[in-house]
Formats: sequence, structure tokens, C-alpha cells
Amino acid sequence: MKPTRTQPEVATPNEAAGTPAAMSPTFAVGHARVLAMIASGAPLRATLQALLEAIELECPDMITSILLVDGAGRRLMHGAAPSLAEDFIRAASGIPIAPSSGSCGTAAWRRETVEVTDIATDPLCASFRDLALGHGLRACWSTPILCATGRLLGTFAVYYRSARLPEARHRDLVAVGARSAAIAIERAVNLEQLHHDKALLETTQERAHLGIWELNLDTQETTWSRELYRLLGRNPALGPTGLEEVLDYVHPDDRESVVGAFEHLAHDVRPAKIDFRSNPAHGPVRCFAATMHLAPSVDTGRPVATVTIMDVTESRRSEQALHTSEERLRLALRSAHQGIFDWDLRRGVAEVSPEYIHLLEQDPAEFHETTARWLGSIHPDDAEHVAALHEDCLRGKSCGFSVDYRIQTGTGAWKWVHATGQVVVRDSEGRPVRMLGTLTDISTRKTMELALRRSEERYRQLIDQARDAVIALDADGRIESLNTAFETLTGDSRGPWLGRHLLDLVHEADRERASQRLDEVRHGHVPSPFEVSLLSAGGARVPVELTLSARVESGQVAGMLAVGRDITERRQLEHQVRHSQRLDSIGQLAGGVAHDFNNILTVIHGAASILRGSPHFSPALSNALHDIERAAERGAHLTRQLLTFSRRQAMQPADVDLNAIVSNLARLLARVLGEDIVLRLDLDPLPLAIHADAGMLEQVLVNFAVNARDAMPTGGMLAITTRHMVITPEQAAQRPDATAGRTACLTVSDSGCGIPPDVLPRIFEPFFTTKPEGKGTGLGLATVFGIVRQHGGWIEVQSEIGSGTLFRVLLPEVTAVPAGAVDRPELPPPQSGSETILLAEDEAYVRAMVRTALERQGYRVVAVENGPAALARWHEDPQAIDLLLTDIVMPEGMSGYDLADALREQRPDLPIIFSSGYDPEMLAGRRRPDASATFLRKPYDIARLLHAVRACLDRV
Repeated sequence: MKPTRTQPEVATPNEAAGTPAAMSPTFAVGHARVLAMIASGAPLRATLQALLEAIELECPDMITSILLVDGAGRRLMHGAAPSLAEDFIRAASGIPIAPSSGSCGTAAWRRETVEVTDIATDPLCASFRDLALGHGLRACWSTPILCATGRLLGTFAVYYRSARLPEARHRDLVAVGARSAAIAIERAVNLEQLHHDKALLETTQERAHLGIWELNLDTQETTWSRELYRLLGRNPALGPTGLEEVLDYVHPDDRESVVGAFEHLAHDVRPAKIDFRSNPAHGPVRCFAATMHLAPSVDTGRPVATVTIMDVTESRRSEQALHTSEERLRLALRSAHQGIFDWDLRRGVAEVSPEYIHLLEQDPAEFHETTARWLGSIHPDDAEHVAALHEDCLRGKSCGFSVDYRIQTGTGAWKWVHATGQVVVRDSEGRPVRMLGTLTDISTRKTMELALRRSEERYRQLIDQARDAVIALDADGRIESLNTAFETLTGDSRGPWLGRHLLDLVHEADRERASQRLDEVRHGHVPSPFEVSLLSAGGARVPVELTLSARVESGQVAGMLAVGRDITERRQLEHQVRHSQRLDSIGQLAGGVAHDFNNILTVIHGAASILRGSPHFSPALSNALHDIERAAERGAHLTRQLLTFSRRQAMQPADVDLNAIVSNLARLLARVLGEDIVLRLDLDPLPLAIHADAGMLEQVLVNFAVNARDAMPTGGMLAITTRHMVITPEQAAQRPDATAGRTACLTVSDSGCGIPPDVLPRIFEPFFTTKPEGKGTGLGLATVFGIVRQHGGWIEVQSEIGSGTLFRVLLPEVTAVPAGAVDRPELPPPQSGSETILLAEDEAYVRAMVRTALERQGYRVVAVENGPAALARWHEDPQAIDLLLTDIVMPEGMSGYDLADALREQRPDLPIIFSSGYDPEMLAGRRRPDASATFLRKPYDIARLLHAVRACLDRV
């Protein structure tokens, strides 16, 4: 049994695809055609087929084959084999890369050449022996094909129909074949990756901010986006321009095509694409790609031309540079522009081809290549490595060398070249005599590699810098890549998710909807963004808005792109808005309740006043009626609090005593706190005069009490203290928002759980709350802060976990001392009258009570339930009405104000009394009645009503 022979690595992508001098001109032509196919980007399979055909034409006894590594890197798949039978190709395709897996699988495993001289006896071929012998194959020589970084690309195999070793000439051919195949495979892989990256980048760029320009085809007016001003170099302060001025920003040579594109839109609704340059008069010339289409205006429905403009200056320059490099490569290949050298190693001089001299940009008349000149022209960073390879070749340690390096040209510039060399003649003692080789300009290839690396890096930076999670998917929806924002969004690393399906990342409740959207993209539809929940590292649900789009290659969906935006904050804001809307609804409800309650109190108070005036009641009953009136007044106070809460009561500041406000509210606060919380008051013995709205300060105290109650779920104590303080200028300078002078200090402290240090700075922020969902709105302390600031004061807070919280409200004192509460003076008996009063009141009980009271006093009353009815009765006899008494808020679309305006158009001097439970400033858009009108606040007693009526009539 003949042993398997192995050879050192022969072919790497860093080796030249040069043609050995011993080969025929026919092979040189065929090989040049293969190189041209590589440079032109011909299909890989066709290129490899042409390469093997050229080799088999050179040596007819050789049967060649190229196998390619599969995507997993575990098997060798069929690449090209012009002379092998189809059934053999099918059987051999997919062989594993492993030891003892035939010559090809073993060569790929060892990464070195494996020679099987006799398939019939070699143990490496035990599993393939019958297949090979059945097709008349007896020997096989396999060489691994490696890329520049050493990655395995495939194997180059040569079969013979007899047991034998290959000749030296055959080895040269295989070396050429392996090198050329490596270049072709690596270029095809790079081009495929470049196309993939370009398609993915284009999909991402569609969601980038571009310049937008709209033209109204009727008015010729234009609208510019902010980005467009920057792209065209126009000052945004100048505003948009008409079409003629816009064309001034277009290069003069391109204006005709731009105008033609607009004219095309008038006849063809399909989008038009056009490239143009900017006008050099407005700055450096830039290149733009524009897409124009017609769409109806949202406002008028008339057609509007929308132009999307992208700055493509750099891409055009890159395309031009790439085009120039490729054109040079094609010209060089057509003229066989490989420099050739024939080295006389004894004398150290070389004969070189004209292309060699041209490549080095030397003067043909003066250039002489010597060993010393060649080694001296190599870049210092490459010289040691190249010299070592050259020396190994001369000493016979290697059969040749193949290396990339930089060399200095005749102009002093550095140029990348690829050199191959082989000793072809040695003397009788083995000393090298003659070396042949090639020198190839690979500057274009190096430039392309650098451009590709930069393009890939720019793409990675663009994706990784995006704030949204960008997920690249294959056509089946499996994850190919993830950006940095994905880790921020989910809190999970990217690695474990690669290769998994997107639906594995989606919460099970949303997977069916996400699966439907993926199917829509696969079938060419563009679904709108939709909301799903993704799984985070801790298992929590992260709400995102997911946008899907297809990556199309050759008319087929080759993959998809998913962009996920975190909408947690948006959902929180929506929740807060709903909270605010619920509060507004509660406020409206409270205002409506207060309005109806005021009407009821008006009837109670009025009826009691009428009854108390009757001489048939005993003193005891008269006292009881007096108690009813006092109770109605207390009810009126409660309705004013409701109106304040519903914002139907205007701010009414006055000089008040802070102590009195706290004392009067104590009972209400006790009910708010509950029985398990003790309320303790410690008020300053002297009055604390402040200028404030008592109702708003009561709201401050209630909010403090509610927060304290929530902080003491098992009971505790709430202490309210008032004190006089004097803030010095030095103290004011140390306290934000403080003012110097005499100050009333209101301190509210509890024995609750306290506020955490990280929460304390945010307690006055609107909508901020630490309470569970549905338990708080985050508006209580924000309202307190606003009220205190509105009164010219400030708040100080102290809190410690487990030791409670202390709020200190400081308000400026005033010099006036508020008078204590006094009983309302008794009014004199009202005078009678005989005038006619038009009464407009929608509440039937109030209307009946007022009518009775007025008629008992001698007045004639025309009572109606709303404004239109009052207007109708007025038109019957306008001169018969002496006074209008009307409620402000009434149904049927006519308020009391509207009714008064209608009547005074005919009788400007008509006396008018307005009545309402609401503050007049808060009604009808803060409209106030004129000075000649009287306002009667509900609930009112009969005496006040009759005095108001008489006073208005007597002023006429």
C-alpha cells in the first residue's frame, strides 16, 4: 500500500494568479480570460468552470474539480467539474470536512495538500473507493483553497485514471488553479456581502431624515423642510421661495432637466427620479438624488408635487473612484499587464517586461533592475518578510514565493504589488541560477478592500448609533444581526439571540399578530407600524412600536428589517393624560352638583324667609326657621368649596387670618384623616395676617392631609403649627425662592413612613407618583406647589425614612389685621312695588319660590323657564317689562348674558339682575356683566332678593 503524501500549503489568496512560464500560450490566453471574468464580476460557477477547462486543455490527462465549503463550514459542496460524471458529482457533493474523508475532506481538514497515488489501496478513500473506481478514477491530489485570513474556501482536486504521482508541471497548474480559484471565490464572497450590506443600508436610509420640498402646482408656492435648507445651503430665516427662486439653487446645467421632471409630473402620475447638482454660487457643489411624485393636498385636495432630496455627493465620488479603478483593471487585463521578470541570480540582475517598468513608473531608458535596487525599494514594514520568503525560495526551503507588499515607484509614491517567484534553474551543486516571476499591481484591489471595510464600518456605526433597536432578519424571520440599542431596550446581550426566530422575542400574547405582519412583508405588502411586547432579560414585557420592511434582492424577499422603538414613556404619558381627563370630569361633575345644590339651597333659604315673616308662627317655630336659614348658609359654603375644586370659582384673595383658616378646617381634616390618626393643632396666639384666597389655602391643607393619611396606613399623628417668622436677607439668599421680611409659617408634619432620598427631589413634579396604579394622579403636591407660588410663598421639605415628613409653607405677612367674623347686619323691611318683572329661571322650584316672594310684595311677575321663552314673552309687549331677573346658566342654547344682550338692543336702560351659584368671572369665557347690572349669588334669602329688585328699579 502506497502512503498518502502531503505537501506544504501551496495556495493562499495572497498568492498571485500568475501563469508559469513553462505553460503554453493557449493556457496563458485561457487564464487571462478567467482573470477577466473575475474582475468583471462574472458568476462564480461559470468562472470556476472556465478555469478548470483551461487547465484540462493544457493537460488532457488531468480531471479537475473544485469543491466549496458550505455555510456551516462542515462540508464540501460541488463547485465546478467539467469532466466528471453527473452521478459522481452528486455523490461526492456534501462530503464532510474530517480526517480520513477522502483526499478532499482530509486536505480541507489538515489544510495542506494530500496526494492519494492509488485510490484502490489508500485507506483515506475507503468510503469513496467503489464510487471512484466505478468511474475509472485511480489517483487524486487535493489542495486546500484558503482566503487571505487563512479561512478555508474549498479544495482543488485533480484525478487521474491511473495510479501515479503528478508531474512538476501538473503541480504548477494546480498551484495556478488553486490561487486563481481563491481569488475568484473570495471576490464572489466579498461582492455578495457587499450587495447584502448595501441592500440593508438602503432599507435603513429610507427611514432617515431627508430633505423634503413641496410645490403647489396651482400657485407655484413651495414648502421646505428644515433639512432641505441645510442641504442646499439656504438660510432658514429667509423662508420658502417660489419655483423660480428654487431653481436658482440648482446648477445651471441641470435646471432644464429639473423643470422637465416637473412638467413630466403634470402628464404622468408615476414617481420621477432625477439627479442634479447644487449651484456653485451658493457654496461647494453637491450632488443630489431626487424623487418626485404627486399627491393631493390635505387642505385643498389639489395636486402637490413632493420632492424628496438626498445628498449623494460622497456616494457619487465613491462610485466614480470605483468605476475608474475597475476600468483600469479591465484595460490592464486586456493588455496582459502583469510585469514579468527573469532573474539572473549569479549576476543579481533581471530582464523585465515593459509592463514591469510601466507598473513601477520608471524611465525605460534608465531603469535597470537589480537585487539590491528591488530589495531597497520595498516598504520598510514589508522588507524583512519579503526578503525572508525570497531567501527560503533560493535555498530550496520552498518551491516558490507569493507575497503582497508595498514598493516605491519612480515618482516616490508607494504602490501595493503582488509578486510571485520560482527558481527554475539550479546548477549541479543545487545553487540557484535562474528565477522567473511576475509583479502585479494590486493597488485597486487594496483600495476596494479598504473601501469595503470602511463601508462595513460605516454601516455598523450607523446601525449601532441608532436609538431604536434594529433587527436584521432572513427571509424566514430568523435574527441575523442586532444593534446596541437592542441590548438597551431588552437588557439582554445580542449573542444568544442570533439565529433564533423573531417570534421567540415577542411575548406570546402578541405572537399571532406579529406572525401575520411577517407574512404580509414576505408577500410584498408594507404593513403599518404596530405595537407588541418584547421579552426583556428579566422576563418583563417591554412595549415597543415595531416597523417591518422587506430586503429585496433580484425581485425576491431575501430578508427583512425590524425596527423597534420603546414606547414605555409614551404609554405613561397617555396614562397620565387619561388621569388628567378623569380629574377634569370629576371637576365638571362637582361643578354641576354645586350648581344644582345652590338652586335647592335658594329654595330652602327663600321658603324659610317667607315662612319666618308670617305672623302666625310662634317664637319657637321662628327660631327653627332661623336654624334652617343658618344650615342653608353652611350648605352654601360647601358648594363654594365644590366650585373652587371644579375651577368654577375665581381666585378671591383677601386679608385673612391663617389661624382662622386652619381652625375652621380642622373638623373637615379630622374626617379626611380618619379615626386612627390624631390631629394636633398648635397655633400662634397672635393672628397671622396674609393676603390669600382662603379656599385655595384650604385645598393646600386638604392635600397635605390626604398624603399624610396614605403615609400612615396603621395610624399616627398629624401636627399643624403656625408661627410668626422674620426672614433676614442673609437667610433668604440661602433659600431658593425665598423673600426677606415678616413671614407666616405653616408647618404640617406627620409620623408616617417618610420619603426616600431618590424620590424627594421629584415630589412636586406634575403626574409624578409612587402610589400603585389607580391609587394616585401625581397632581396633589404639584397643585400645592402652584398655589403657594401663586401667593408669593415657598415650600421647604424635610423627610427621613421611618421618621415621617415635614412640610413648611412660608407666606408673606401683611400689615392689616383681618377682622373677625361678624354677624350679617339685619336689612330694613323691603319696600313694595307694582312693576312688572320678567323672571327667567330654568329650575322650577326656584322659579316658583321667587315668583311667590315677588308677588307677595306687590310685583307683577312673568315667569319663564329659559331664554327663548323669555324672549318670546318680551316681544309680546316690550314696554310692559320693567326689570329682567335671569339666571346666567340656562338650557336651550341661550344664557342669561345672551338674553340680556338681546333685550338691551331694544331697551338699553332696562334694569337687569343676574343670578347664579357660579362666580360670574368663570362663566361665558370670563365675560363680566356691565356695571349697570346687579349680580345676586345663589343661594340668597328673600330679603336680599327684594332689596336688590327695589334698588335696581329705583335707579332708573
